[in-house]
Amino acid sequence: LTKNLLGAVYSIGPVQLNAGLNTFKNPGSTIDATGYEVGAAYSFTPALVGAVNYVSIKDDYAHTTSKNPSASLKYSFSKRTSVWGLVSSVDPKTTGTSGVTIPVSAFYNAFNTDSKKQTGYAVGLTHTF
Repeated sequence: LTKNLLGAVYSIGPVQLNAGLNTFKNPGSTIDATGYEVGAAYSFTPALVGAVNYVSIKDDYAHTTSKNPSASLKYSFSKRTSVWGLVSSVDPKTTGTSGVTIPVSAFYNAFNTDSKKQTGYAVGLTHTF
């Protein structure tokens, strides 16, 4: 089993750019995937940050690709407390004969092999102790 992850973040003024590449290879199984992620965040004010992100995972064994764009907005009341909202869409594909679904979104259940496009919404309040 081999997992590799390479990522980078670059900030310039109120903009933050990020990118990542990961690989998952499991000899002797039907799971062999390569993924990449790109994203950007913008600080409208010190307290309000918006972000967009795109994840793509290619299953090299089954020759399918799962795509997951998302957008979020976070408002910080203080250094320890914030509220946030997130919308995420996932276009999942399943791997070859194994029937194992590659989960590419927090909103997508890994046990659901119904490979239909789904959209999830989330809101939350975060407080760090």
